[in-house]
This record gives sequence, C-alpha cells and structure tokens, in this order.
Amino acid sequence: MERVKLSKSEREVLRMVAGGLHQCPAEYPSHTFNTAVRSLKSKELINAHFREGGGAIEARITDYGRQYMAEYPSLRNPIDWSIVAAIASIATAISTTLALFVACS
Repeated sequence: MERVKLSKSEREVLRMVAGGLHQCPAEYPSHTFNTAVRSLKSKELINAHFREGGGAIEARITDYGRQYMAEYPSLRNPIDWSIVAAIASIATAISTTLALFVACS
C-alpha cells in the first residue's frame, strides 16, 4: 500500500473518525472538519454523507482507511526521495570542490 499525503487537519479528522467520532465535535471548527472529510472521502479513507448545505452528517472509516492506519499508524507523509537525492548531490559537489581547492593550495 502506498502512502498518501495528508494535511494536519486530515490526519486529525481521520484519527477522530477511526476513534469512533462520526460527527464534528463541538470544540472543533466545522469548516475544517467538513473540508478534511471531503478530502479524505476523495482519497477513499472514509465514507461520508453530507447535508444539502455541504456539512458532513456522518463520517465512517472505510476498510481501506482501517488498513491504511494499521500499516501507517503515525500517518506521516511520504518522503520525496528525489529532493533528498538532489540535496545529497549538491552537498557532494560542494565538498568535492572545497577538497580540490584545499589540495591545490
């Protein structure tokens, strides 16, 4: 299973829904909850029903969402290894150039 990039609010809402909260808690901003629920639904991690105005009526974790949370319990975002490789290449080039200057002086 491939990791999915999740925002901070998506991770919070996914944990809430997985923990048994199926509606937005009173102390949580409803617009943030609804936005995260829509995004998580598009990623097939939860299933949700919405009222006509756009607010989530009920949200439940899907089997895929349960499996995802079991495999990635920390819900960390995937690492873009191409960026890591580029930084390592630049650091190598800089250290090689410095070593060349030190050796020639």
